[in-house]
Amino acid sequence: MKPGIVAALKSSGGWLKRFQSVANFSAIVPCGPVCINLFLLRVELALRGQEDLMATVSFAADILPLFTSTDISHMQGFGVMLGQYSYMSVPANAQNVLDHLDGTTPPLMPPPPASPWTTDQINLFKAWMAGGYQP
Repeated sequence: MKPGIVAALKSSGGWLKRFQSVANFSAIVPCGPVCINLFLLRVELALRGQEDLMATVSFAADILPLFTSTDISHMQGFGVMLGQYSYMSVPANAQNVLDHLDGTTPPLMPPPPASPWTTDQINLFKAWMAGGYQP
């Protein structure tokens, strides 16, 4: 995101809060919820000065190691290919996985007794998505 845009967003007060609603935002930016969520994440990271993180997160180096071999084999039985970049780099698939990892969509993954992902792990996954699903 260009510095001028970041400065304008920072100075606009409640701009981000006013457009958090998908219904409001989709009237301005014609794309689906995944696109809108990625845009808002980019804005959030830019406002925090973390926009460089988005471009540096890769599936092979950063995301794949977050999944255990148990996660990968278990979810494969449900048609969710956590270990395959070709599957995970499809925005709708990545969003579906994220929704289960952060509890947006039940059941929360990974299931007990495994520990849920930390906020840092969730943010890393979001940054990978916002950064364009780098291999």
